[in-house]
Amino acid sequence: MPCEFMEIACWKQFPPFRIYSNLHHWIFPKPDIINPGKASTHPSVILFVLDSISQSNWKRYLPKTLGILKDLYNSTIFEGFTKVGDNSFPNAAAFLTGKRVQTVGYESEMASDMSDKFFDDWPIIWKDFKQKGYVTYYAEDYPEYNLFKYLSNGFKESPTDHYFRPFWLQLYGSFLHRRSTHLCYGNQKCHQIQMEYLKEFIEAYNQKSPIFALNWLTELGHDWLEQVSIGDLDISQFFKEQHKNLKDSFVIVFADHGHRFDPIRQSMIGRIEERMPFFSISIPENIRKKVPKLNEIIAENSKKLTSFWDLYITLKDILDLSTTNSWESLNSNAAQNVPHFRQYSPRGLSLLRSIPTKRNCLSAGIPEDFCICQRETQISVLDVRVQEAAKKVVIEVNRLLEPEMEQCSTLFLDKIEHAQTFLPNEKIAFDGNAGFYVMYRVALTVKPSNAFLEGTIRHLISDENDYTIIGDINRINKYGNQSNCVNIPLLRKYCFCKNYL
Repeated sequence: MPCEFMEIACWKQFPPFRIYSNLHHWIFPKPDIINPGKASTHPSVILFVLDSISQSNWKRYLPKTLGILKDLYNSTIFEGFTKVGDNSFPNAAAFLTGKRVQTVGYESEMASDMSDKFFDDWPIIWKDFKQKGYVTYYAEDYPEYNLFKYLSNGFKESPTDHYFRPFWLQLYGSFLHRRSTHLCYGNQKCHQIQMEYLKEFIEAYNQKSPIFALNWLTELGHDWLEQVSIGDLDISQFFKEQHKNLKDSFVIVFADHGHRFDPIRQSMIGRIEERMPFFSISIPENIRKKVPKLNEIIAENSKKLTSFWDLYITLKDILDLSTTNSWESLNSNAAQNVPHFRQYSPRGLSLLRSIPTKRNCLSAGIPEDFCICQRETQISVLDVRVQEAAKKVVIEVNRLLEPEMEQCSTLFLDKIEHAQTFLPNEKIAFDGNAGFYVMYRVALTVKPSNAFLEGTIRHLISDENDYTIIGDINRINKYGNQSNCVNIPLLRKYCFCKNYL
C-alpha cells in the first residue's frame, strides 16, 4: 500500500548538517473501497468548515469565496441559521451525530468527559456514508485544538478512509514550522496544504466512487476576526478549480459559530453574529435538473429558522434518497417525513423539504440563550434587578468552580457593562404554578481574571428574590493560559488559576 505521508530530509555528510527537510502528502485511490457502481447514483457530499465565521463576517472578509459559491455553485445562503451550542464541539456533535452534548441546561446524550475514552464507538455520520459505499475523509488543522482531541482522547483507530491528523501532528512539531511565519509551513500556507490534500482526495476518486469529506479549517479564523481574509483568494480559487469535479455533488460550506472572543463579541451586534454562523448549500446540478422544485424549496427554507440539527437530518435524507434512488419524488411530495426522521434524532428537519413557516427556537432545538428571535430592550445597569441578576451570574460561576477551588480563584463582580430585558419563550413566559417571568441578559466583568461574562437570567415577577440562570454563561473575551490548571472543558473559560495571583 503506497504511503500517504512522507518526510524527506537531506543531510550534508561532513560536517553533519541537515540542509533540507519537508513534509509531503499524496492520495492514491484504495482499490478495495472503490464503488464505481454507486458513483452515478449516490452524490458526493463535501462539508467545508471555516471556524468562527459569522454570516456578516463572511461577507466582510471572504467576498471572493462568497461570489464563487453564489455565482458558480448556485449556493443558497441560509439567513436564519443558528448555532445550538457554545463552542465548536457541541455544534459539530449536533450535525455529525444528531446528539446533544456539553450544553448547559440539557442532559448530554453522549458521554461528556472523553478524557479517558475514545470516540471510535460514537455514531458519527461518516460511518453511515461508509456503510452505503462512500469513501470517507476527515481533515482538521490546529491539532492541539481538534474537535475530538481538545481535552479529549481522540480516536484509537483512523476514523475515516483518509485522515490528515498524522500529517498535522508531524508538521506542528517540526523545527521548520516553529521557525515559519504565522499560518505558514516554510513557504506554504497551512490552509493551502490542507486544501491541496482535499483536492487530491476529490480527484483521486472522481467518477470512481462517491465520497464524503469533512474538511475543517480552524487556525485561519479562530483567533482573530479579520485574519480569515488572508485565505479568501486561495479558498475561492480552490472552489473555482474544483467546480468541474464538484458540480454534481452536495457542497455545504459553513462555519460552526461566529467569533466568540474578538472585542466585537462584547457588543449586542457581536452577540447576534456569534450565534449566527455562515451556512450555504449547493445542490448537485444533475439533481436540480431532475427535481426543479428543489430550488424553490431551498430558497424558501433559507429565509426560515434553521440549525445544525437540520443539517444532520439533511445528511440522513441524502443517504435515504440516494439509496432508494427516489430524488424525483420530491417534485410531488416535499413534506417532512417527521416520524421517519425521529428515528435518527429527536430534533431536526431536512433542508431538502419544506420547513414550517411558523418555527421558533424551541421547535428548532435551539437553546433559549442562543435564540436570536427575541425583541430586546436596553435597561440601566443601575436597575436593582440587573444588579441582582449580575450577582446571580457570579454566584453560579463560583458554584461551578467549587470542585476545582484548590486550583481556581474565587471570582468577584467588578463591573456591569450592559444589560437587556426581553420576553421569554411563550412556553415558559407563564408558569401556571408560580406566575409570569421576565428575562434579563447581563454582561459583566469579574476580578481577578478580568473575564467578560454574559448570562441569561429568568426572574419571577411575583418573587423579588427568584433569579434563575438559563443555559450557559458565556465568556466573551480570550482567556489564554489562565485556566491551564484544569482539564474540564466547561471550567476552562471560568477558572483563574491561583498560581497566577
